[in-house]
Amino acid sequence: MIRFFMFVTALTFLPMVAVAEGFTDEQRAEIKEIVKEAIMENPQTMIDSIEAYRIAQEEEAQAEQDEKIAAYIKNLPKELDAYSVGNPDGDVHIIEFFDYNCGYCKKAFEEVMKILEDDKQVYVTFIEMPILGPSSQEASQWGVVAARQGKYFEYHQAAMNFNGQLNSEELEKIAKKAGLDVKKGKKEKDMIDVAEFLEDNKEKAASIGFTGTPGFLINTMPVRGYLDYERMQEAIASVREKDKADE
Repeated sequence: MIRFFMFVTALTFLPMVAVAEGFTDEQRAEIKEIVKEAIMENPQTMIDSIEAYRIAQEEEAQAEQDEKIAAYIKNLPKELDAYSVGNPDGDVHIIEFFDYNCGYCKKAFEEVMKILEDDKQVYVTFIEMPILGPSSQEASQWGVVAARQGKYFEYHQAAMNFNGQLNSEELEKIAKKAGLDVKKGKKEKDMIDVAEFLEDNKEKAASIGFTGTPGFLINTMPVRGYLDYERMQEAIASVREKDKADE
């Protein structure tokens, strides 16, 4: 491993030395030898430098990601209030990225419902992110219609609890069960602004690292993948502790 880092460092550094301006060929050759000797005599120093650089790069990337997440949350459109449930004045805001055809999203929905039942200081916003094919897209189109008709949670709950293959016929049944004006909804769901809204959801989610489902932002903490009830509770406790420490 040490030899590998020495080799990589030499390959990276020596060509830079060779083209340094202001040195004669003899001076450049001498500098090369000095660098080689330094690497051979102090391999741990070189490894430590590479590791420090790696850590610095990771910290910079994390800071950049944190800024993007903070901006994403700050700029959530008011329209998403219609896609939310729970206590809007609570101290924990969970944002879930989901697809109606995602099995783990359906499992996560059960956990989210338990959290909302047990913790009255939680607010949840569901982000429609249809990534699993045409039926997911149509299901989310109906989701947008439901939100605009003031029946989002009723539709979301019915669609998430549905067992079977989603198709146009079943989605209409789900919409009707949720209390939607289905005749009006069939026209509304295919409007251009509905497709644009869903595409915008996906683009913004991808910009903060969410390209699959399920995914969660718990306040500003990103969690990618399924969370069971216990892990969700732990994450909520963690962000509360962090927020308290930051006060």
